[in-house]
Amino acid sequence: MRVSLDWLAEYITLPTDDVAVIREAFESLGHEVEGIEHLSADWTEVVIAEVVSVEPHPDADKVRLCQVVYDSARTPVDVVCGAWNFDVGAVVPFAKPGAVLPGGFEIGTRKIRGVESNGMICSERELGLGEDAAGILVLDADAPVGAEFAEYVALPDVVFDLAITPNRPDAMSMLGIARDLSAYFEVPYAMSEPELPTVPGTPSTTVEIQDPTGCLRFTGREIQDLAIGPSPFWMRQRLRAAGVRAISNAVDVTNNVMLAVGPPLPSFDGERIVGEHLVGRRAGMGETVSSLDGVGRS
Repeated sequence: MRVSLDWLAEYITLPTDDVAVIREAFESLGHEVEGIEHLSADWTEVVIAEVVSVEPHPDADKVRLCQVVYDSARTPVDVVCGAWNFDVGAVVPFAKPGAVLPGGFEIGTRKIRGVESNGMICSERELGLGEDAAGILVLDADAPVGAEFAEYVALPDVVFDLAITPNRPDAMSMLGIARDLSAYFEVPYAMSEPELPTVPGTPSTTVEIQDPTGCLRFTGREIQDLAIGPSPFWMRQRLRAAGVRAISNAVDVTNNVMLAVGPPLPSFDGERIVGEHLVGRRAGMGETVSSLDGVGRS
């Protein structure tokens, strides 16, 4: 299990940030540390900017002329961009002239088909934060314009790769790890308990447990009018630190909750549930299921 100290800080305030001390605590608790990864920003001079203007390039069809602002004076900066997945109002990471991106790629001011471009609006891949290079990395609307991008993505961070023994399923979550460290360091831990809103009516899908030994509890909650799309950026980054691939908001939020508090939390497309009935049971002999990565498992 990969434990990000930045994520863990939501549940416990550790009395130290010394990696060696925290490692000793984990191993004293019976959690073997198989590896430690130090995550840091592999770039310089990247800030959060707002796109305030998008116009056609006067001499090119495949790129656009944009203006971004990122300082308190909101001084517009011209930049040419070839991505089309954003518009006016988008909040984006912006590499200022003089920035250096992963791989030693230096950003400057240059002319593109006769128009001066001052810096670059960045994609996930250009920042080394993912594999998506099809478009610009569009941040959450409330991302603080003008802030250093590294601070927004909670870097630097330290991730411990722990080997959790089979008899400690209670430790296979951020909350479980926080509880263990709370006992070790003798400091409090806490978790939020949000109130879930409900509406009148009965869910259209029923749930049945056919194997109470293997499945002690199986409950369901129906969510209607959900627009499927990318998760918020902070959630995608949190899952990435935990070693989990982001897929969509409907899938990512369940993985986020599972990693945070422990119990598995699958999501189902209501339109694909046969007979509007979910059954918790063991697989039959030779029965296979296709997981989200397209692999058949038996």
